[in-house]
Amino acid sequence: MVDRIARAAIVESALDDQGIATIARACGTHRGAFLLHALQQGRWASVQHLAAICTRPQNFGASSLADVPLVAAAEAGATPVLAALVAAGAKPNIQLRGHGYPLRKAVVCPSLAPLPRSQLVHELLRLGAVPELRDSKGRDAYALAEAQGNVEVIDVLRRHGLAYGPRQSREARALGVRDICLLYDKADGLIYRIGQPDVPFLEGGDYDGPGPCPNESFRVQFERVRHRRSEASLAWFEPFLDRIERGQEFGYQELIASAPDLRIVRFDQTSNWSQMVD
Repeated sequence: MVDRIARAAIVESALDDQGIATIARACGTHRGAFLLHALQQGRWASVQHLAAICTRPQNFGASSLADVPLVAAAEAGATPVLAALVAAGAKPNIQLRGHGYPLRKAVVCPSLAPLPRSQLVHELLRLGAVPELRDSKGRDAYALAEAQGNVEVIDVLRRHGLAYGPRQSREARALGVRDICLLYDKADGLIYRIGQPDVPFLEGGDYDGPGPCPNESFRVQFERVRHRRSEASLAWFEPFLDRIERGQEFGYQELIASAPDLRIVRFDQTSNWSQMVD
């Protein structure tokens, strides 16, 4: 129903921006439909008005394009509105299930010429998109750009792929590190996804599989596991968890120097738990 209302307001009646925003506010749910139609119609001013009204909190992947506005914006080549969507709460590393991340959509965007496409990719990187995240076929943005033969995009990725994001994420990704396993067995799992700043935590062991966990919930699970598993070395991570929760950056080597007995393990495409997370 909300999608039908949004289509009528934006596509069929072509109401002005204020009128569209007023109708969107009156809809209690599924407001993302307004953003989606405004993006698909190229109404950038309307998107600016709707961003704060229609962007839902994001902690996990979404199954509807209307709930992942940055994916829709990348598909539409909407570089001018990316920053407004991020400011409203859209996260550049949240994907549309089965279809990939905003950066993937930007790399393959068919509606843009090479230069505007590379500008779209650069803006997503500037806003925190991580090029190492893989699609369902195991391809990151670098591999996808190479396969597409996008010379301009390849150049932007190489020059700026590690220029943005939290320091710890940049430094870890530069070394090929994506996840730091704090504890993992059949019953319990605590994983810091240092290379994925938008969804930085997984919790859960082999029984139910590791799943994405919001920051505030991870703190609760971390304390629960730490008290239940007194033999596990977890106290070293607490100062870094404090800093992550406060949005404070730190050096990757600082973290490694504090960690007891960390091993580097290279996962293949099928065994990497990051592949299970959307």
